[in-house]
Amino acid sequence: KDGNYESPVVTPNGRWVVAAKYTDDGPSVVRVNLTTGKEFVVGSDEFSDGVPAAFVPGVNKVLIATRYYEEYEGYNDSEPDTGAQPTGRSARFSWLDPETGMLMPAVGELRPLAEQTFRPLQASSKPNQVWAALPANRRKDTLVGLLDTRTFKFTTVVKVPKITFGSMDMWVDEPAGKIYFVY
Repeated sequence: KDGNYESPVVTPNGRWVVAAKYTDDGPSVVRVNLTTGKEFVVGSDEFSDGVPAAFVPGVNKVLIATRYYEEYEGYNDSEPDTGAQPTGRSARFSWLDPETGMLMPAVGELRPLAEQTFRPLQASSKPNQVWAALPANRRKDTLVGLLDTRTFKFTTVVKVPKITFGSMDMWVDEPAGKIYFVY
């Protein structure tokens, strides 16, 4: 398609792509049906600053992260999310059903899922759990632990003091009990 698009996320069935689109009227989140080529704007102005972050198979939805949260609140700057969903401009994440275009609030610790770039989060030896790192820039430390991909609850395994890194910067060798990371 012609236009200025960013952060495309394609559904596993290959039917939909969700992306941020920029026009003279401003940014918006769009869904494009890849079989018909038709484009649909998602939601309202409330979600115009959203960016598709990842397709999450456990819920069969696309995770939308708000730019406002990433740019101004500090993307990796807080304790793990308690599950409470902020409201208004500070809303962090939403779920988008790519088939229907319906948006709904997303609760739980979702920052590691939104952080994925060149690879998925590393699976652990426990079912439905992945390894994740939650850096806290203000405190200058990182929590490393397991994220449950069904409940989106984060369980801290170790706190690494005086250094910050993200999930894409680490690898866990579970049998050896070691964490390798790039700083």
